[in-house]
Amino acid sequence: MQPFEALTPRGQTTRLRGLARVALEHYGLEDARITLLKESFNTLFRVDADGRTFALRVGAHERIHTDETEAVETAWLVALRAETDLRPPLPIANREGAFVTDVEVDGVPGTRRCVLFEWVRGRRLWDAIDTASMTSAGELLARLHEHGTTFDGGRRQPVITGDTVTVFRLPDRIPRVDERYGTLFAEAFDRAQVAVDALWADPPHPPHLLHGDFHPNNILVWRSRLTPIDFQDLLWGFEVQDIAFALTTLGLRPFAAERIAALRRGYEHIRSWPADDAVVHELTGVRRLSILNLGLNLRRPGLDEFVAGRADWLRDWMR
Repeated sequence: MQPFEALTPRGQTTRLRGLARVALEHYGLEDARITLLKESFNTLFRVDADGRTFALRVGAHERIHTDETEAVETAWLVALRAETDLRPPLPIANREGAFVTDVEVDGVPGTRRCVLFEWVRGRRLWDAIDTASMTSAGELLARLHEHGTTFDGGRRQPVITGDTVTVFRLPDRIPRVDERYGTLFAEAFDRAQVAVDALWADPPHPPHLLHGDFHPNNILVWRSRLTPIDFQDLLWGFEVQDIAFALTTLGLRPFAAERIAALRRGYEHIRSWPADDAVVHELTGVRRLSILNLGLNLRRPGLDEFVAGRADWLRDWMR
């Protein structure tokens, strides 16, 4: 059998579809129709069976989260559905009553952690973004923060902690001296770590559970209703970190200032904005470096262009 790494992207997807079919046996969905939805870090399939539709997330070979992350993720989704009207996608239990199904098959490296979710209608907010939708997104984020403060009685959750620049559970591969970029990354890293250390030394509130990857690609919109998805990057930390991560993404798009203002306006409809602009600005650098380190570990095609783009952004940030 040809090694997985030697396959074309299409060949790899075919192998992963076979693994998905094995995973679906644990849910009694052996005869389902499986359609590729998205390949990024994870692989997402649409599953159609007996008039019902689901989304199956097949985890990546690399584990960048804690082993308990999916258990916390699914527990929070269940609690949000039971205790709010936000309606994030419910996880579906397998025949053994578990929300997480670990699968190994020949020809696919590693154990893949699979989670089946109910289907959520809608398109990604990036495709329908305007100031009104960003105001609603701000309200949504504020309500997630409200619930995160009390989830599981506020007890510490075994997810990644936002007390380092690199965040994910990966080796630090950010170059300190580079032939092309000199000491740019080292200087940016030191500045970002100072910001993180200051946040944890003088916390604005007790740390709690955060979405960790809140941005318009992780929000679906259907008939003006917003639904948050993709909670796998759950973070134990402070609300300003969630906001900084969101603003890092928004800052890449046209009309950024207008949409950031709308996000803040919506957030303040529910609760107080959790930090001043200077702190948010510093933490956007943390987010950029964290994603840079992720890319340097995964080493996917297009790495040189990926690094160059982050370097350009960090130069502006350092100024």
